[in-house]
Amino acid sequence: MRYLDDVALSKISNKLFIPASMNESYEKNLKIELCYLLWKRTTDSKGFYNDLLYKKVLEKILYGKSDDLFDTIIGEEVFDEESCVSLANEIEKNKRSHKYEEDLCPVSIIEAVKKLLDINSNESFCDFGCGSGKLLLNFSQSFRMSEKNVSLNGYEINYDKSVVAECLLEMNKVCYSIKNQDFLQNNDNCKFDKGFVFPPFGIRYSIEQWDKLAAGYRDLFTSRIETELLFIFKALEHIKENGKLIALVPTGPAFRKSAEKARKYFCEKKLIEGVISLPGGLLDFTAIPVDLWIFSKKNNNGIKFLNASGMKIKGKSPRDNQLDYEKTFSEYMENSEIIDSLKIAEYDYSFSQNAYSMSEFLSKIPNPVHITDVCKIEKGSQYTISRFKDQISDTKTNYQILTIASIQNEIVDFDSLPFIQEDEKLLKFKLEENDIIVTSKSTVIKTFVAQNLPERNIIVSGGMIIIRPDLNKINPTYLKMFLDSEIGRKELNSFSNVSLIITISQSLFKDRMIIPCPPLEKQNDLADNYNNLLWMINAMNKQISEMNDQLSNMFEESLEESE
Repeated sequence: MRYLDDVALSKISNKLFIPASMNESYEKNLKIELCYLLWKRTTDSKGFYNDLLYKKVLEKILYGKSDDLFDTIIGEEVFDEESCVSLANEIEKNKRSHKYEEDLCPVSIIEAVKKLLDINSNESFCDFGCGSGKLLLNFSQSFRMSEKNVSLNGYEINYDKSVVAECLLEMNKVCYSIKNQDFLQNNDNCKFDKGFVFPPFGIRYSIEQWDKLAAGYRDLFTSRIETELLFIFKALEHIKENGKLIALVPTGPAFRKSAEKARKYFCEKKLIEGVISLPGGLLDFTAIPVDLWIFSKKNNNGIKFLNASGMKIKGKSPRDNQLDYEKTFSEYMENSEIIDSLKIAEYDYSFSQNAYSMSEFLSKIPNPVHITDVCKIEKGSQYTISRFKDQISDTKTNYQILTIASIQNEIVDFDSLPFIQEDEKLLKFKLEENDIIVTSKSTVIKTFVAQNLPERNIIVSGGMIIIRPDLNKINPTYLKMFLDSEIGRKELNSFSNVSLIITISQSLFKDRMIIPCPPLEKQNDLADNYNNLLWMINAMNKQISEMNDQLSNMFEESLEESE
């Protein structure tokens, strides 16, 4: 049994002061969380912070029935192993469902960030949005072991998290500075050698808030959706010359048109050093894939790209997967692909490696043509079936809606499509004979050739690209074959993000899609062979289905015969 240092306890108790405006439940939750931190400190013989245990127990404490827990442990100064086990069992008994907090950055990513930043002795580091201080504590433990003297700093807008961070670092005798303020509105002119920023995902500001926060950067944004980039701009203001900043961001800003001006700024100012695409499923609170953007103020010529999506250590379940940070770091330093500035400018300053992965192939493709040379590219109506719900008709009309779900095994059952109220404004989204449909927002990329259409107006809904081929130049079935091929899918993926929902940039598809275009006679031959094989497959599938029905009914038929 070990006792906490009296000085540490005294400092922590001072942090427990709760403003009068805070309610009782808030006070209890905060104190309970602090009690857990105290408990964890007294029971970890090595003095290290167990991340997995922290997340598990913190979840239970904050979202379980904690009144009894509060009464039994608040104010205790000593905890032994038996008490810990009892506490965990009590919490387990009363746990509730919970979505992990967004500030819980996985340890494996923290370790990668630490290696990439390469913080030296006597340097300063800042976590812009430090949450409950987990990353700062992890850094302090490493520096203590390596005997580095590093100044650790953090900004945190949330009061209770900033208090927890201070207490956690205080307990571990860390030299730190935590500021409870919004660094987006901070003008303290503090500069740091190294920094890390993990912006909240998908936050939305009002026009008034955006105008205030984005002051000085308005010309670099065409949409208020790019809030993650705003955090990066503000963090870079606090990085010294020759300093370094790493940002953990979703993949969207890497290729979205609304972020192009910001990406161009980073490139022209030579601020962006590298981009690392991380494995999916590393964050507990979202399935959105994420990247590490590495910034350094040292006149970077080009960008280092590393696809680390396969560099993971598999756990018992996908949720337990971790980044193989050692391999990620070594591959980034030794084997990452460097794309020069001219190429980056040519590709709209994309920070997605997929945008450049096809360049070597495209230079060797036979009979290459741009897709707009042989096809017209149209968008769907941008209305999903849910947006059409008010227009759904209970009776048959001359209008039907084609949805992504309607395309099954490259076939559409037109009779089953929902009927909608007739509206001539929708005719510009009408499906025409020989149109090729490519889904641009779905879990898997689907393709479909429109043939033998009914004499009704089939309206293409949102999340689809309409390819209208010039039949004198391109065979629609041949084009579908290419889009479905391994090569074609790689090219489509180069215009998309990598997520549970694949989103193909329609503008990139229209501007960049290159296809092989041999003589039409050869296309027709390939298409005929494809259709013949497809007919045989469908016939076999029908025969197999009929035989399965015979098998399932064989016993009943034998009973009827015996009668």
